[in-house]
Amino acid sequence: MNDFVEDYLGLTKASDIVLSLKQSPIKKIVRAYFDRDLKEERESRIPNHELFNNLFGTILLYLENGDVIGFDIMDIKDSIVCWYEVLHGILYEKDPYMRELHRYMDHDDPIYSTKDNWAHMIGEKITSIKVLVYDKGKIQRYFDDSFQNAIIFETAKGDMVLSNCLLGFGSPFPLTRKSEIPQEIWDKATVIEL
Repeated sequence: MNDFVEDYLGLTKASDIVLSLKQSPIKKIVRAYFDRDLKEERESRIPNHELFNNLFGTILLYLENGDVIGFDIMDIKDSIVCWYEVLHGILYEKDPYMRELHRYMDHDDPIYSTKDNWAHMIGEKITSIKVLVYDKGKIQRYFDDSFQNAIIFETAKGDMVLSNCLLGFGSPFPLTRKSEIPQEIWDKATVIEL
């Protein structure tokens, strides 16, 4: 278990991933999901065109340099963690979410997303990355990269936020915008700029 935990880092501990994210434009944004999760969400009150943002599952950022960066929640760290899914065009050997068991949905899915919702991220380099370190009430901090509960990516055209159970949406891992982060969270969080 310890090796598994150490293989997936909070973004503040992954300077190589931060560099890759800032040097290469985003080609597409993909969400991994299980059929049962999609079925459950379709039966909820969330409109179909918002399901991409609200499904629970790994988020993959495909970069024009051939890298694919994965993001997901790690409960033991109470944090969003990251890893290379593909490094320099080669599938990385580590697989935290069992890729062969999942289906994949693109950011511009014609049914479960809105075509222009994340268009401001596509073809753009990330110019700013902020990590919000926010303790949601855990008693013990076991890792240096614990409590990294929101990541804000900004481009010249807009922003995108990955959040770990912070924003009161139906999903524990929603994609949203910086303007949706409540002031209370900004006030209590430590903001780390990468």
